[in-house]
Amino acid sequence: MKKTIQIFAIALLIAVPVITQAGVIYSAKTSTELYGEAAEAQRQNPMLQQMTAPQEMKIFAQDKGARIKFLTDSMLYKKGDFMVSEDGNTMYICDPQTKTYHKLDINALRGKAEGMMKTMQKMTKMTYSNVFVNITDKGDAGSIAGYPVRKYRMLVEYDTNMKILFKKIKNHERREFFIYVTKKLPMDLVPEYSNSQMFSTGIQQVDSQIQAKLKGLGFPMKTEQLGYGKNNELTSKSTFEITSIKEKSLNPALFKLPNGYTEKEIQVEGTDSEGNTQKKKFKLGDLFK
Repeated sequence: MKKTIQIFAIALLIAVPVITQAGVIYSAKTSTELYGEAAEAQRQNPMLQQMTAPQEMKIFAQDKGARIKFLTDSMLYKKGDFMVSEDGNTMYICDPQTKTYHKLDINALRGKAEGMMKTMQKMTKMTYSNVFVNITDKGDAGSIAGYPVRKYRMLVEYDTNMKILFKKIKNHERREFFIYVTKKLPMDLVPEYSNSQMFSTGIQQVDSQIQAKLKGLGFPMKTEQLGYGKNNELTSKSTFEITSIKEKSLNPALFKLPNGYTEKEIQVEGTDSEGNTQKKKFKLGDLFK
């Protein structure tokens, strides 16, 4: 579930408002490697294999509009499906084969996520301490998509302190990033991608330090995020890489919901209190209201 949310978050991140007068087209790919117990769980779980499978996409962005075409299958979409948003507030996930769509209110989704975080912090009396953010210049790293890049290592560490009933729980969080940036592209080419939201933890006192460290670093062409377990063992490596990018004036119609599409409903089966099978239909957007 956590990885599903991460993949979906990347898609949302790309589709939020961008302000580029000329427009931009870029292709990107993502991949995830798991290690240790997580890798063993992946081998035994077909759903987890699908969740962590490599993904490719092509993104069109201009002004506040965005369109993402998916070039591979995943749990959330099929190859050939696409997302469109005119304003970054309402997103349509479209299936061109059936001419149907799922509708999502991005502000509602953000609000629900923030509300869940605040509720958790309140219920568990969650606090954060020992925040440490450091960036190290690792030197020239060749080129990516034809642009010269420089490699940086960013280490983010902090303690999460919780109190559940009368029990105190303290966890040490560690995230490590390798960031490949170029000075040959303007920082505001795709603002919502290039700024620190790509590395956000959702914790203000941590993110403020990340923002300060990333300022002026360059346009990120590739990022690698390493995850660690309780014993500081490597558990995962997630990569996001731009494979091509160019500026081009785009037709605003690209960001509109196509004519003739109807909203899709999801049908699930369950059982009532007496054990009888029931089928229920709902819309994807209803999950985030």
